[in-house]
Amino acid sequence: MIITIMKQINKIVISDDRYTIVLRGKRMTSISNWKKTIIDPYVKEIIKNGSMEIDLVNLVVLFKAIGRIESMTSVDKIFNHVRSMSREISYYWYSEIINYQNVKDLRNKILN
Repeated sequence: MIITIMKQINKIVISDDRYTIVLRGKRMTSISNWKKTIIDPYVKEIIKNGSMEIDLVNLVVLFKAIGRIESMTSVDKIFNHVRSMSREISYYWYSEIINYQNVKDLRNKILN
């Protein structure tokens, strides 16, 4: 299944074993295995509800933030933090990630 969202995000590719965000024609990030299991209900809720833009921004931030994290506790903490972000904070981090690839600062802010 391929879902096209927002102008900046070309698509989210959903398969049985992974989620992939494609940005401007390039694969931006993929989530699979146990990480997919953690965020699966959130992604399905967004798809079911017709995907509001702020949810999709949060999804990009979430995918990038948990990308290389290997601790389930850390992934869960990041997941809960991103879901509770205000609209302004979500767009700030989205801009930082998309324009400056500034994921490390986000992870440090959440996990420390």
